[in-house]
Amino acid sequence: MFTSTTDNYLLTFTHSLLCEKNQPLAQVSCQTGYSQKHFIQLYKKIAGISPKKHQRLHRVNRAIELLQRKAQFSYTDIAHLCHFYDQAHFINEFRYFTGLSPSQYLSLPLSYPHVITYSA
Repeated sequence: MFTSTTDNYLLTFTHSLLCEKNQPLAQVSCQTGYSQKHFIQLYKKIAGISPKKHQRLHRVNRAIELLQRKAQFSYTDIAHLCHFYDQAHFINEFRYFTGLSPSQYLSLPLSYPHVITYSA
């Protein structure tokens, strides 16, 4: 829930830096002009989750989009494209948010395959 235009701008700006440009949290908080601790508290208050969890969710959602193109990308490709450290990191994060491995997720008959069905 956005409480003001300023809140909306902060979320849009930080989403761009954290998720699209994959900048570290310390660098993003510095660019906002807040200390890292204050930035995290403010972000949680506005968005309801931490900026790091937002970044992690964005990576997994992006991975799900790429998984839908089954033949086009290997797990290593997806890990690289979605800014995971490696394939194991990708699979562990995917399992954390969905409760399934990428292979298990793809084998399910999902009505809405782009939606994470389980959250931790």
